[in-house]
Amino acid sequence: MLRVSPGQDCGCFGGSSEPITRWHLLVDIAGLAVGIAATIWPQPSVVDEVTGQGAEGVLLVGLSLVLAWLGYLLMTALPALGTLRAKVANR
Repeated sequence: MLRVSPGQDCGCFGGSSEPITRWHLLVDIAGLAVGIAATIWPQPSVVDEVTGQGAEGVLLVGLSLVLAWLGYLLMTALPALGTLRAKVANR
């Protein structure tokens, strides 16, 4: 999509229209790498991890949510920031 139709909506976020960027590609490759690693080296289920760790399990869930939010920002806010930065630099 990057080569054929740059600026095309990625479709990642439902109703939110975000153009496809290189950041999307990097996040997708990172997700692929995590998926392959999880297949090669299986881990206990998330429920087992959270319940087995007590308060640290709650921290694990909270940090996982923060990481997901940062991934969302990486694919939405960072490209928008780059566009604004280019506009300011061209003034």
